[in-house]
Amino acid sequence: MKKYISTISIAILTFIILVAISLVEYTLSNFGKIIFITAFSIVTAYLFHLKTHMEQMLKKRIKAEKISKVGFWSLDLTQNSLFWSDEIFDIFEIDSKKFKPSYENFLHTVHPDDRNSVNDAYTRSLENKESYTIEHRLLLNDGRIKWVKEECETEFDTDGIPLVSIGTVTDITKEVEYLHQIQKSEFTLNSIINATDDLLFFKDKDFNYLGCNEAFLKFVGKTKEDMISHNDFELFSEDMASLFREMDITVLEKNEICSNYEWIKYPNGEKKYLLTKKIPFHYTKEDVGILGISRDITELHLSQKKIKEQSYIDELTKLHNRKSYNEHIEELVSLKKRYGTPFSMVMYDIDNFKAVNDTYGHKVGDIVLTKMSELITSLLRESDYIFRIGGEEFIILLTETNLENAVAVATKVCKSVEKNLIYITNNPITISMGVSEVNESDSEDTIFKRVDELLYKSKNSGKNKVSY
Repeated sequence: MKKYISTISIAILTFIILVAISLVEYTLSNFGKIIFITAFSIVTAYLFHLKTHMEQMLKKRIKAEKISKVGFWSLDLTQNSLFWSDEIFDIFEIDSKKFKPSYENFLHTVHPDDRNSVNDAYTRSLENKESYTIEHRLLLNDGRIKWVKEECETEFDTDGIPLVSIGTVTDITKEVEYLHQIQKSEFTLNSIINATDDLLFFKDKDFNYLGCNEAFLKFVGKTKEDMISHNDFELFSEDMASLFREMDITVLEKNEICSNYEWIKYPNGEKKYLLTKKIPFHYTKEDVGILGISRDITELHLSQKKIKEQSYIDELTKLHNRKSYNEHIEELVSLKKRYGTPFSMVMYDIDNFKAVNDTYGHKVGDIVLTKMSELITSLLRESDYIFRIGGEEFIILLTETNLENAVAVATKVCKSVEKNLIYITNNPITISMGVSEVNESDSEDTIFKRVDELLYKSKNSGKNKVSY
């Protein structure tokens, strides 16, 4: 080191002083000799102090290398001499007594697949007169592989001739292995994410897309490059984008998970029913964006809808059943009491239906039920409801209809059944009916009881009649 005097320098200076003392021994007085001896002692003591300090600094440097696991090397290009610190021998796992450092020997410790890149990096640094950093593998004697990071800087003379290269070596095996594990985990995670049919996506705080999976790209009909940094208004229709943005804003404002169901139209025109969940997530230490997942539940939704419809539909006649009637009558009675909206109820029963079953069999009886239901349904408005509440008992709810109009509808139905269903058994098939308008004091039970009584009034007075 330039800052300190080497051991050789101390020896030379000491020798010069001793020679000087011996030469002046014959010319100096005793006082002069004392001065020289004193100066000699001071200089010698100082020089040994510097030597001791240098040794201590060297020990500290070696200890620092051990702690940091950073080795030091220098390559004297004028002498083609390479120096390695002890830590480099430890990193390379080489016995310093059996290995002579040289640039050529160093290259042989480098993994064969990395030697050219390492040599090229060093050669370019000499040509460009620039420092460089490179990460590469070492191939140890037992076949194991280590990763190291090397940094190098070269000193040049005034003519640009390289004099000495100085560098450090750091063992980064654990860091590289950890990075490989992370990359492997990310690859596995991405494989899993891309294997799902669910739409996965995440956005920044300004609602621009940061990333997504393959299913989402297929849904959008774009590449990842086209989609990243774009927002919903650039990818979807105005209505759809507005729907997404409203939910995104809610997620960030409430800072909680939000879910909704929505019909979405794909670019190819196909419509899907999606369940979408969005949550806030930190994509940086300070910034919060949105992570979302949408699942196609179209088949499940349609199946549930079908099951629900089936639970409200009579299997034979395809009319609404008693469960459906209970819900509709409750709703209409409530509207009547709140807004005075008029509606009327018609109850009818097939006359002598037991005789039809006994004479012609239940199969013919089922035909009578289905054909009659089709006929009566065709005579009603879309806003009206018809229910099968028993074996051969039915109810019609005529919305926004007063008693006078309800009686007219019931009369038309009664006559049409008698006229059009005779072909089934070659005998007239008739129904008896009871009709009443619902008033504000009625409940579901009172209106049902009143119309039921009117129905039996028609039956007891000769059948095939409308009573009101």
